[in-house]
Amino acid sequence: MNFDESIPGQEQKDQKNNENNGSFVGYTSRGHATEHSSNQGKYFTMTNDGKIYTEEERKAWIERSMASFSKPGDLAWTVVVSLDNYDLLKDYGLNDQNDFARLTQQCLYKSFKEMHLDPSNMIWWEDYHTNTKHPHMHITFLEKEHRRDRGKFTGKEIGALKRVFISQISARKKYMEMYGRNADDDLQRITPLRQGVVKRAETLDYKTIESIASLYTQLPEKGRLQYNSSMMIPFRKQLASIVDEILNTESVRADYEEFVSNLQRLDQVLNDAGNEKISHMFDAEDHKLRVQIANDVLQEYKNSKEIFQTLKAKQDAWKTSHGSDIADVVLKETDESVLTAPQKAVVEALQHSELNHAEKLSDQLGNTGFDEFLKGVCCLMSEDDSIRNNGVHHLHNAEKKGVKQARHIRNYQRMSFGIPKRMYHTMQVRISPSLLHSAHRSINAETRDVHDQLSAFAHNQTRIVYSERKEQGAEEIAEQTENVIKRENGNGTQV
Repeated sequence: MNFDESIPGQEQKDQKNNENNGSFVGYTSRGHATEHSSNQGKYFTMTNDGKIYTEEERKAWIERSMASFSKPGDLAWTVVVSLDNYDLLKDYGLNDQNDFARLTQQCLYKSFKEMHLDPSNMIWWEDYHTNTKHPHMHITFLEKEHRRDRGKFTGKEIGALKRVFISQISARKKYMEMYGRNADDDLQRITPLRQGVVKRAETLDYKTIESIASLYTQLPEKGRLQYNSSMMIPFRKQLASIVDEILNTESVRADYEEFVSNLQRLDQVLNDAGNEKISHMFDAEDHKLRVQIANDVLQEYKNSKEIFQTLKAKQDAWKTSHGSDIADVVLKETDESVLTAPQKAVVEALQHSELNHAEKLSDQLGNTGFDEFLKGVCCLMSEDDSIRNNGVHHLHNAEKKGVKQARHIRNYQRMSFGIPKRMYHTMQVRISPSLLHSAHRSINAETRDVHDQLSAFAHNQTRIVYSERKEQGAEEIAEQTENVIKRENGNGTQV
């Protein structure tokens, strides 16, 4: 495999390149280089936004992207990845442009992180060429928002880029040798398995529904209800427990176990290819599945709030009226001799029911566990719902820092009061199928980061070709790179 970094840092020097349909985009997707690149006869350019098939789509994409490469100092980089001959394609499980496109997606995300570029801030495109005796692809990338001023990559950054591609392609070959099929095909088979984990569970048992109802009565009325939202941090433990219950439902368990088995097998293949523990595919994919199910649980709450309004209002009123009593008991049991002066002042104000004064004094507290606890108690005693919600976060932080008083109150807040029989049947009929249906939809997430945790392993034949002409245009550089490839007739794998 040949690997050429053709533009160490290609700067946008004048407006002329802007007026040439994106210059290098037009070059890499030119007809005579791509006319035999698709088995189905429908060629596409792969981009960070997906596949581009037509000239109209290409022009629209260029127009959207041009602003990121229009000012002096803007940078773009291009590499050419080439195999020595077409016979090697089968060995590496690279059958057509779709395989090359997937390979690019899998490698670039990891490469950007290794090269200290933000993957979410990158524009990139890839074209697979068959116009030479070396099957190869051009990959070009640039930043949406200009953050990097250094054009030329360091040796370490270039090495990281090379190693990611080597690891991925070597893993594909290893998988093909062991199982006689393409790793991507097996990865695609994992998606329906993951879908089946939730799709086949038609009902949830009483314990799971009760756990869901208990969570729903605690969630805030406003704010972003997503697992990765900071608002959900105090509730993640409960969400994780609910997800475990769903995955252990009798009708789900077998599908989930098959899903796990497939991921572990792929993990092992990738680790064997790297001769060490380099792949964490199982952890990443299993976590992704669990987060998606958790988000489905939260989405169903938003869809079905009216079912829980009465129960939630009753439990909120009961917990609010008794919450102050519990906080008061906890404070009385606190050893004031170990408190700081600001902490003592807040405790005394709370014990004398001077809530407004206590709230003002809490502004002088720091970030220790007990400071967080006192802030949480002040919020908990407020009549304002939004302030009480902030109290949950403070108490959660205090609990994490080992404050037993905070754990005592949080356990009380998490306490379930059971659900009425009529509500259980309503949830059984409405929540179970709706929740599982929404999980089925959300589970169709992209799998491009399946190999994100692939690390590189050593390779002893390396070569990189640089262009020293900083004024050189993109098309000249690309042609120069292809000429270098054409002159090479060596055997084996080169990088």
